[in-house]
Amino acid sequence: MKILKVTLFLIALLGFSLAARSQNNAVTVDYTHPQKYVVGGVKVKGNVYFSEDQIRQQSGLNPGMTVTVPGEDISNIVNRL
Repeated sequence: MKILKVTLFLIALLGFSLAARSQNNAVTVDYTHPQKYVVGGVKVKGNVYFSEDQIRQQSGLNPGMTVTVPGEDISNIVNRL
C-alpha cells in the first residue's frame, strides 16, 4: 500500500512538472542545477483508506508552497508518506 501511495505521488509530481513546462514537451531534471516550483494544487487519487485531507496533511505538500526539484523537499515528502 505504501508503494502505491509513493507511486501515485510521484506520478502527480511528474504531472506538475509537465504542466510547468508546457512549452517544452521534454522533462529533464538537471541534478547540478535544481529548479524551484510553486505547487499549484494537490489531488489525491486511488486512495480507499484515508481521506484526501489526511494524506495531504501527512505529506506536508500544500498549494502555494515552493519545492526544489531535485532536492530534499521531495525526499522529505516521500518519506512522510
